Amino acid sequence: MEISVVTVTCRDLYLADQMVALKNQTFRDFEWLIVDDLYEIRKQEIKDMIGGTLVYQHLPPSKINDYFSSVPALNTALTYARGELIFFMVDYIIPHQDCLARHWELYKTYPKSYFSGL
Repeated sequence: MEISVVTVTCRDLYLADQMVALKNQTFRDFEWLIVDDLYEIRKQEIKDMIGGTLVYQHLPPSKINDYFSSVPALNTALTYARGELIFFMVDYIIPHQDCLARHWELYKTYPKSYFSGL
């Protein structure tokens, strides 16, 4: 596994659109980690939506606070991530079809660097 795509979420905005965008990536050696405050409510929905089309893990965060705090969810994702490169995909971002390929290329060209954005 070369890339772990990490999405933390507590809302239902673009997960279906993100799934389609990830299915259409030109780079294929990745997994998608969805750490979801609503895991218990929609675990079957996510399983049905993704089916066997992507390597993914849908997880509850280690802790849910009654205020905004993405850190427990990010820590949960990092615990389960298997990729050499972590790509943080916020739950309102729809990646271009070459997004992961470009990030992998930059990662290999400039080791020990941090990239953010398009």
